[in-house]
Amino acid sequence: MVKPKIIICSESRKSVKSPDRFMHKFSADGQALAGLLKNNFTVLQREEIEIEAVGFNGKTAFMRELPLFVFSKFAEYRHRNGDAKLFIIALRDADTDDAGKIAEMRRQIIDKIKKLSLKRSEIQCVHVMFAVQAIEAWLLADDQQLNDHLGVMNKIKHENNPEKIKHPKQILQSLFAQFGKEYTPRQLTGL
Repeated sequence: MVKPKIIICSESRKSVKSPDRFMHKFSADGQALAGLLKNNFTVLQREEIEIEAVGFNGKTAFMRELPLFVFSKFAEYRHRNGDAKLFIIALRDADTDDAGKIAEMRRQIIDKIKKLSLKRSEIQCVHVMFAVQAIEAWLLADDQQLNDHLGVMNKIKHENNPEKIKHPKQILQSLFAQFGKEYTPRQLTGL
């Protein structure tokens, strides 16, 4: 039996040369979100659901390439796995708090996906989300994990409404600096 799978798609893709000289592409913020989900949902901790993080080369590529990526993943999954469930979470920084602009971006992506002849049940398994400020806001909302990562006890507390946190990246950089560490997006994978 094939495990259900969640694919987290994000706007950022990093390439790192590994010791075996191959270029590995990954999404730091997608991996961070996968870690956040695993830490907070027991069904994901038991590894009954596979999680994969996929990144695109920026916002423009994300908006342009995501619909075809979604279509190809469902086609591949349908062909290989029959009834197995696939869920795709598309995550992008909105860079605005204008609800109308965010709704329009979401509608553009969903409309493009719908035009690619996915089954209705498959379209319902695609979730397009925009971090109003940045993915760092969501990380700030998980203060326990952030405390653990920084090696401090109950020092960091933020509201549970990550979309209301203004300038989350700067806040994260400041918090890391307070504890003698430098924040880089690569460290998202450790949270």
